[in-house]
Amino acid sequence: MIAKIDQFTAELAGARTDPLERIVALNRGPLVTSGVEAMPLAPRQVELKRSEGALLVDVRTPYQFDDAHVPGAVCIPIVEAGFGSKLAWVAPDDTEVVLIGRDDDDARHAAALAMAIGMRKLGGFL
Repeated sequence: MIAKIDQFTAELAGARTDPLERIVALNRGPLVTSGVEAMPLAPRQVELKRSEGALLVDVRTPYQFDDAHVPGAVCIPIVEAGFGSKLAWVAPDDTEVVLIGRDDDDARHAAALAMAIGMRKLGGFL
């Protein structure tokens, strides 16, 4: 199992830019106050995006995630410190990200945090 995890992380690291480098470059650049507007999606649209390779990020608490989550989603709670940094480490640069929140406000808040770290491929939210 550990060998598979090591292989996965090596492949992931080789397939994208170092997240820290991306965030440093973003911080050195101009202040970005606007970005892509994340739009609400129906469950069927979320499944279609997942099947097309989108990364599903559940931003609810770990307890809410454990109670009911969308298969294939990763849990990065917005209520915990470091949401943006964790998202930058998990989401490859060229991957579309779909956010799953407790409600629309949570998902929009997560989208704003994602845009603050330079993510521009937001596929919407559930």
